Amino acid sequence: MRDISSNVIRRDKKETRNKRMLVASLVLFIGLSAYVDFWVQDLDLKNQDLLSIGIFEELENALDK
Repeated sequence: MRDISSNVIRRDKKETRNKRMLVASLVLFIGLSAYVDFWVQDLDLKNQDLLSIGIFEELENALDK
């Protein structure tokens, strides 16, 4: 009886550890995805700003001529 209960306890601890690792991995993945998404959007905004500045400079140069 002790061996069975010992094995059950050991299995429960292992399952709990596996669930915690799975949850931690999911949280880490979601956090990293959100960070990368924010970073990519930030780069896109910077590129759009540079593009719009370039367009306005070209318009000003065209109007000056």
